[in-house]
Amino acid sequence: MGNGIGDFAFWFAVGLVGLGFTFGPIGHAIGRWIEARAHRGIRPPSEADGRLAELEQMTRRFAELEERLDFTERLLVRGRPDDGGVDTPPEPVNAGH
Repeated sequence: MGNGIGDFAFWFAVGLVGLGFTFGPIGHAIGRWIEARAHRGIRPPSEADGRLAELEQMTRRFAELEERLDFTERLLVRGRPDDGGVDTPPEPVNAGH
């Protein structure tokens, strides 16, 4: 087949060149390129967390506005009795009497 020492020397040289590419400037450049492509479009965690908190706050505010609108619609549909424009709270009810 081949010379045992010659084959070993060839594969040893190939391994050294591979290590040189992997840990040398070319390997580092390739690693930075791969890392940049992997992180493209991904926000840092702090920015993403801030956006999520803002979205949750807006969702709560939207739900509160929906409740207020529903309440206003019910008042408009029910109508208010004409009591001279005075808006007074109802009289307290005594439960025992």
